[in-house]
Amino acid sequence: FKNNKLTNALNIPIADMSVLNRLSSFYELSNLMGKMQVQLAEGPIKKVRICCYGSADDSKSIALSFLKGLLNDITDNRINFINAGAIAKERGINFTHTYSNDEIPYANIIKTEVISDQSISISGSVYGKHHLRIIDIMGFKIDLKPKGTMLFIKNKDIPGVVGKVGTILGDNNI
Repeated sequence: FKNNKLTNALNIPIADMSVLNRLSSFYELSNLMGKMQVQLAEGPIKKVRICCYGSADDSKSIALSFLKGLLNDITDNRINFINAGAIAKERGINFTHTYSNDEIPYANIIKTEVISDQSISISGSVYGKHHLRIIDIMGFKIDLKPKGTMLFIKNKDIPGVVGKVGTILGDNNI
C-alpha cells in the first residue's frame, strides 16, 4: 500500500498501479461510452473497435473498460477487467484495440465503433482529471459532458420534428 506496488489487487491486469491512477479518467470515460453505445446499438453486437490517441496510450485497459460498460447491463455476469474480453468473445463480439500516434486536435481521444445491424461511432476526450467530454457522435462534432439522462434522436431535417418530440416529452412530464 505504501509504495503503490500492488499486483492486480483489484482484478485489473495492470502491474503498475501508477498507470491505474494516471488513466482512471480514461477508464471512467470509456466505461460511460460503452454504456452509451450499447443503448444506441440495433440488433446483436458483432464487433467493437477502440482506437486511442495522445495521452490515452494504454489501449488494452481502456478497451476492457469500454467492454465493461458495454456488457454490464446485457449479461447476468459481473463484468470486470479480467473477464470482459472473455465474455465478449463468448457472446460472439470480436473486438480490437489500437493506439495511434497520429496528429490529433486534442491532447487525447478515445474513438469507439460498435457494429451491429449498423455502425455507431462515438469519440471522447479527457481534459484534466475527471473533465470528461463526448466530442463526436456518429460524425456529429459536439462538446457534451456525459452525465445524467440523455436522449438522442436521429431524424431527417424536417421543420417541426424537434418541436413534436419536445411536445410529446413535455406532455409526459419528461
